[in-house]
Amino acid sequence: SSQKIKREKGDFISAFAPYGYKKSENNKNKLVVDEQVANNIKNIFDMKLLGYSSKAIADELNHLGVLTPRKYKESQGFKCNGFQNTKGGNWSAKTVNRIIENEVYIGNTLQGKSVTLSYKNKKQIEKEKEEWIRAENTHEAIISKEVFTIANTMLKRDLNNSRGKDKIDIFTG
Repeated sequence: SSQKIKREKGDFISAFAPYGYKKSENNKNKLVVDEQVANNIKNIFDMKLLGYSSKAIADELNHLGVLTPRKYKESQGFKCNGFQNTKGGNWSAKTVNRIIENEVYIGNTLQGKSVTLSYKNKKQIEKEKEEWIRAENTHEAIISKEVFTIANTMLKRDLNNSRGKDKIDIFTG
């Protein structure tokens, strides 16, 4: 289909740009850095590299009053009815983990991650990672590949060893 070709080319075809990006005014299939919130992405990765757990990062963002991705989109005038509501719009460890794991922040576009069963049943089924359509260097990165790799290595270790703790023992794993 034409959507598959666009995805393989690296065109961004989802309804909403990921947090930290916005759609280009000149080309709705191209992502550009959203300078208003790009520093929040950098801070999340910086805190992870300093050894903070995802829960501690979420707590810090809530303490600082940083809008969640959903609340930020709503503040920009987008209707987010389809999104699941998370605990009154607070940051959660799950939201932080999704950001840390998302290759969009190193300039890659990953699409086709789920499939809708039918137009009648809107339920989406997650595809295997090997089936995702991945295009590299499609837009400006917010995070370096090195920082991304280190943060994800730390996240995997954290998830294996230290659920719910605020700070990770640097000698773990």
